[in-house]
Amino acid sequence: MKWDAQQYDAVKAPQIDAGRELISLAQVREDDHILDLGCGTGKLTIELARLATKGRVTGLDPSEEMLKKARIISSDDGNVSLVRAAAEDIGYAEQFELVFSNSAMHWVQDQPKAAMASYQALKKGGRIAFQFPAKNFCREFSASVETAISELGYERFFEGWRSPWHFPDQEEYAAI
Repeated sequence: MKWDAQQYDAVKAPQIDAGRELISLAQVREDDHILDLGCGTGKLTIELARLATKGRVTGLDPSEEMLKKARIISSDDGNVSLVRAAAEDIGYAEQFELVFSNSAMHWVQDQPKAAMASYQALKKGGRIAFQFPAKNFCREFSASVETAISELGYERFFEGWRSPWHFPDQEEYAAI
């Protein structure tokens, strides 16, 4: 999926607020090595790096457009590196004290694979801090799309179509 980093930054205030709360809950330590899954344009990656001053933050995102902007704003932070990859495809082993992801995991279709990769990336005693919408988020939007497809007779155009989002409920994600 191609992203417009400028447009994203113009409307991301709710995600940033939620991310700051998640950072607080994650209790970032100054020597933490942190993996930021779905780092986007890097705003929270920088905030994590400024807390983990003796550690390192690796921001990961599948979008080159988002990473381009993240590289610009993180150029002064020596403890930030940015990697283009999907959350399902990371291959880190026991390198991080914290795997952090704010408002990104619902874009990941293979969440069990991403969760396992995140777990494997953690050092012993590490922690995971994920925030993303739960099941039935945007319920009205999804229902409106389905109604429009049906009323316009567009079912043939959407055969086999999958939503780009996956919103598990609490029990489903606990099982993952």
